[in-house]
Amino acid sequence: MGGLRYGDSKYVRKWGAWKSPYFFKNLSKQEIVGDYLYYLYYFSERHKNWKLADECAKKGRELAPESWWTNYMMARTSLRQGNTQQARKCTQKMLEVGYMAPPELLEQLDIEYPNNRWVK
Repeated sequence: MGGLRYGDSKYVRKWGAWKSPYFFKNLSKQEIVGDYLYYLYYFSERHKNWKLADECAKKGRELAPESWWTNYMMARTSLRQGNTQQARKCTQKMLEVGYMAPPELLEQLDIEYPNNRWVK
Protein backbone atom coordinates (compact mmCIF):
# COMPACT_ATOMS: atom_id res chain seq x y z
CA MET A 1 0.00 0.00 0.00
CA GLY A 2 2.89 2.36 0.63
CA GLY A 3 3.66 2.45 -3.08
CA LEU A 4 0.24 3.85 -3.79
CA ARG A 5 0.60 6.49 -1.11
CA TYR A 6 4.16 7.64 -1.85
CA GLY A 7 4.61 7.08 -5.55
CA ASP A 8 7.78 6.13 -7.41
CA SER A 9 9.70 9.35 -6.89
CA LYS A 10 9.88 8.91 -3.11
CA TYR A 11 11.29 5.40 -3.48
CA VAL A 12 13.92 6.71 -5.88
CA ARG A 13 14.78 9.69 -3.65
CA LYS A 14 14.52 8.16 -0.19
CA TRP A 15 15.62 4.56 -0.64
CA GLY A 16 17.84 4.73 -3.70
CA ALA A 17 15.54 2.64 -5.87
CA TRP A 18 16.06 2.98 -9.59
CA LYS A 19 13.60 3.05 -12.40
CA SER A 20 13.62 -0.03 -14.57
CA PRO A 21 11.36 -1.34 -17.31
CA TYR A 22 9.82 -3.80 -14.85
CA PHE A 23 10.04 -2.71 -11.23
CA PHE A 24 8.17 0.58 -11.56
CA LYS A 25 5.28 -0.46 -13.75
CA ASN A 26 1.79 -1.56 -12.87
CA LEU A 27 1.58 -5.32 -13.16
CA SER A 28 -1.33 -7.23 -14.60
CA LYS A 29 -2.98 -9.89 -12.43
CA GLN A 30 -1.23 -12.51 -14.53
CA GLU A 31 2.18 -10.90 -13.91
CA ILE A 32 1.49 -10.68 -10.17
CA VAL A 33 0.73 -14.41 -10.02
CA GLY A 34 3.86 -15.13 -12.08
CA ASP A 35 6.00 -13.09 -9.69
CA TYR A 36 4.42 -14.57 -6.57
CA LEU A 37 5.27 -18.07 -7.78
CA TYR A 38 8.82 -17.11 -6.77
CA TYR A 39 7.94 -17.70 -3.10
CA LEU A 40 6.73 -21.24 -3.77
CA TYR A 41 9.77 -21.76 -6.00
CA TYR A 42 12.10 -20.57 -3.24
CA PHE A 43 10.67 -22.91 -0.61
CA SER A 44 10.56 -25.80 -3.07
CA GLU A 45 14.20 -25.27 -3.92
CA ARG A 46 15.20 -25.01 -0.24
CA HIS A 47 13.51 -28.36 0.41
CA LYS A 48 15.02 -29.84 -2.75
CA ASN A 49 11.62 -30.43 -4.30
CA TRP A 50 13.07 -29.88 -7.78
CA LYS A 51 9.95 -30.95 -9.64
CA LEU A 52 7.79 -28.30 -7.95
CA ALA A 53 10.54 -25.67 -8.26
CA ASP A 54 10.80 -26.39 -11.99
CA GLU A 55 7.02 -26.16 -12.42
CA CYS A 56 6.94 -22.80 -10.60
CA ALA A 57 9.73 -21.42 -12.77
CA LYS A 58 8.10 -22.59 -15.99
CA LYS A 59 4.60 -21.39 -15.09
CA GLY A 60 5.89 -18.10 -13.68
CA ARG A 61 7.78 -17.31 -16.88
CA GLU A 62 4.76 -18.32 -18.95
CA LEU A 63 2.59 -15.86 -17.00
CA ALA A 64 5.14 -13.04 -16.80
CA PRO A 65 7.87 -13.41 -19.45
CA GLU A 66 9.14 -9.86 -18.86
CA SER A 67 9.53 -10.33 -15.09
CA TRP A 68 12.89 -10.13 -13.39
CA TRP A 69 11.69 -12.74 -10.85
CA THR A 70 10.44 -15.30 -13.36
CA ASN A 71 13.60 -14.99 -15.42
CA TYR A 72 15.63 -15.47 -12.25
CA MET A 73 13.74 -18.68 -11.49
CA MET A 74 14.20 -19.96 -15.03
CA ALA A 75 17.88 -19.02 -15.12
CA ARG A 76 18.59 -20.98 -11.93
CA THR A 77 16.43 -23.92 -13.01
CA SER A 78 18.01 -24.03 -16.46
CA LEU A 79 21.50 -23.85 -14.99
CA ARG A 80 20.74 -26.69 -12.56
CA GLN A 81 19.42 -28.76 -15.48
CA GLY A 82 22.57 -28.07 -17.49
CA ASN A 83 20.88 -25.84 -20.07
CA THR A 84 23.37 -22.97 -20.02
CA GLN A 85 22.01 -21.44 -23.23
CA GLN A 86 18.56 -20.98 -21.66
CA ALA A 87 20.13 -19.81 -18.38
CA ARG A 88 22.11 -17.14 -20.27
CA LYS A 89 19.00 -15.99 -22.14
CA CYS A 90 17.03 -15.61 -18.90
CA THR A 91 19.91 -13.87 -17.14
CA GLN A 92 20.28 -11.42 -20.02
CA LYS A 93 16.55 -10.67 -19.66
CA MET A 94 17.05 -10.05 -15.92
CA LEU A 95 19.76 -7.52 -16.74
CA GLU A 96 17.61 -5.93 -19.44
CA VAL A 97 14.60 -5.34 -17.19
CA GLY A 98 16.18 -4.88 -13.77
CA TYR A 99 19.82 -3.93 -14.42
CA MET A 100 20.94 -6.51 -11.88
CA ALA A 101 21.66 -10.18 -11.25
CA PRO A 102 23.40 -12.09 -8.47
CA PRO A 103 27.17 -11.85 -9.11
CA GLU A 104 27.62 -15.60 -8.62
CA LEU A 105 25.06 -16.29 -11.37
CA LEU A 106 26.86 -13.93 -13.74
CA GLU A 107 30.14 -15.61 -12.87
CA GLN A 108 28.75 -19.11 -13.45
CA LEU A 109 27.50 -18.06 -16.88
CA ASP A 110 30.62 -16.02 -17.69
CA ILE A 111 28.61 -12.83 -18.24
CA GLU A 112 30.34 -9.52 -17.61
CA TYR A 113 28.03 -6.73 -16.54
CA PRO A 114 29.97 -3.91 -14.88
CA ASN A 115 26.83 -1.82 -14.20
CA ASN A 116 25.29 -4.55 -12.04
CA ARG A 117 23.04 -2.90 -9.45
CA TRP A 118 22.97 -5.98 -7.22
CA VAL A 119 22.88 -4.99 -3.56
CA LYS A 120 24.66 -7.16 -1.03
